[in-house]
Amino acid sequence: MNKKLSIMGYSFHGLLSEGRTDIFHFMEMVKNRYRVDAVDIWSGFVPESMINEESAKKIKKSLDELGLVVPNLCIDGPYVPWAPTAEEIEGNRERMLRFIDFATVIGARTIRVDFCSWGTGGEMTPEAFDIIVERYREYAEICYSRGMKIGPENHFGWDNTPKYLKAVKDAVDHPGYGHLFHFTNFQEEPELGREIAMSYVMHTHVPPYTIMSGVAKDHMRDLIKAGYEGYWGVEIGSDIHCFERLAWHLACINIILAELEEELEGSGKVVDFLTDIVKPRGR
Repeated sequence: MNKKLSIMGYSFHGLLSEGRTDIFHFMEMVKNRYRVDAVDIWSGFVPESMINEESAKKIKKSLDELGLVVPNLCIDGPYVPWAPTAEEIEGNRERMLRFIDFATVIGARTIRVDFCSWGTGGEMTPEAFDIIVERYREYAEICYSRGMKIGPENHFGWDNTPKYLKAVKDAVDHPGYGHLFHFTNFQEEPELGREIAMSYVMHTHVPPYTIMSGVAKDHMRDLIKAGYEGYWGVEIGSDIHCFERLAWHLACINIILAELEEELEGSGKVVDFLTDIVKPRGR
């Protein structure tokens, strides 16, 4: 059964902002502190000054020395397909093409980049739709030829609106285009959003708030049954107690996977330790 775990760099954004970690220390922590063999590299750890072949080769060397793989390169910043001006759109494209080259060197398997910048809302205009589709089609073709996939995350704004996710997916229509499924996190029609995301999922983020509710386990069960072979992305957005909270989060996902293995491949018995422990005990 698929028990592949990866730790997302944003989990340590607090340490990064304090100057207490960097990309190389992050990789060491994942391997030696948490005993996990995969890292999701967040662009906060690789600013634009590092998006070059020399830096990529240094990172790749460290990845290889530690025995780490990169299931996902998660990109925030001025790299999104849609922007208000033609100059910004072209500038973002040039930056994104460099990031794709960077991802190729470090061996990333998927790339996440949003439809648009944080704060973009309202209806998606036809002009924005056309640019988004054009860019993703171009990027998907490049990524596919290099053994990768690229796509959005149901993250914010247009990205977590199911009708836009479906419209862009159908229009891009390319095997190099995928979706980073951030469990729940849809503005509207969550069941439709879940169905769409699962139909072309390339990677996952399992947020902490879905653990105790049981939603994480339900989504993971459905993905396993559907044959999902990607990684379970461990991301915790806390800026305090990150070491302890990430250890808790990682343990919870391992508990869920152990129970699902017993349920789906073992005795068939349904066990739910994480939600049972928060129920009042009978007298």
